[in-house]
Amino acid sequence: MANSEWHEDDGGSAEYGRSLEAADDRTTARELDFQFQNEGTLGILWPLTPAAEDWVFNHLPADVTRWGRNGVVIEHRYVDDILFGIQNDGLTVRS
Repeated sequence: MANSEWHEDDGGSAEYGRSLEAADDRTTARELDFQFQNEGTLGILWPLTPAAEDWVFNHLPADVTRWGRNGVVIEHRYVDDILFGIQNDGLTVRS
């Protein structure tokens, strides 16, 4: 990750939040791949580019619940790992 290390022992939330802020800065230089919308117990991940759609196809279950046209519903307990995986693979996400 660009600005911080992932710390699983403390849940990673504070550290990961800093990385998401860094993604906001990087998106001015390149296209945003994902938008993440926190809805409390669930989150909605919106793939915005063909690379993001490919990532969803290759990394999430085929039976993933969709929201609207292309949003992906994610249970809160999986959010950090999925967002980490997206950034670890070189894609950008903003929440």
